[in-house]
Amino acid sequence: MNVYDNLTNGEYSNSAPYPDSPRKPILSRYATPTEHRQHADLLEIYEAARLVHRENLKAWNSATSDLEDQFRWDLEAEHGIEGHPKAALLFILAQDRGHSAGLHEVYGEYERLVELIK
Repeated sequence: MNVYDNLTNGEYSNSAPYPDSPRKPILSRYATPTEHRQHADLLEIYEAARLVHRENLKAWNSATSDLEDQFRWDLEAEHGIEGHPKAALLFILAQDRGHSAGLHEVYGEYERLVELIK
């Protein structure tokens, strides 16, 4: 399969759900001493959940980054420019021009720009 087919089939998309962030508990302005103690317990639970969320987010971002790297390497292989000194710069330019519209647009920009270094 070529890069466009892989892109269309979602091969470069992170299929894992984005990690939900925990909600920080809110304490009423007029809380009773009992509510203050309960809030302190909830804050401890929140802090633990926040640390877990950070680790999950790092893992999700790492997986997404690995997929984007694979996308870049597959583009370089498809166009026969692996190891070219300007290959990384070409991808950066294509990504700058098209990333806001998604990887399909990055692919299109790469296709237009690759002729400059072939």
